[in-house]
Amino acid sequence: MANWALILQVITNFLMFLSLSVLCYQIYSTHKWQKHKAAQDLIQDIRTGVYYDNVKKLGKIKGADGQSIDIDRKDQTYSDIVNEDNKECIKECVWPIVTLCEDIALGIKHKIYDEGMISDYCRSFMLDHYRWLKPYINEARKSFSDAYIEFESMCEKWNKKAE
Repeated sequence: MANWALILQVITNFLMFLSLSVLCYQIYSTHKWQKHKAAQDLIQDIRTGVYYDNVKKLGKIKGADGQSIDIDRKDQTYSDIVNEDNKECIKECVWPIVTLCEDIALGIKHKIYDEGMISDYCRSFMLDHYRWLKPYINEARKSFSDAYIEFESMCEKWNKKAE
């Protein structure tokens, strides 16, 4: 009789272990899926939301050189296009863009977004935006020393990977 009790106990322990393993796998898979879903939602928001609207608004503003502002131009930065006539209008458009970039970096840091997906989709424009917005970030840091620190850290990390 003792052998049957031992066999039942072993089987019960095995089934409990198997159940816990399946549960842990499901939790892990759900978390991973949620990170991918959050990244996909973010990417869609970038294509259609506030970011896109503000990039379009910037394109309608004339920079200090008299040309339309293009945040993707490699030969200019924020400080190159700002003058007294357009400064407030540009800041109004730039603030949501740089804030979105900071939010993305925070989401990656806290594992809300899948870094691989975000990097694959956003890496080049995030790095370009960082280069373009660096003077704006430096200006913001005169008031808040840690302004956009996660955005900067993420871009520096991605730049090191590229080298």
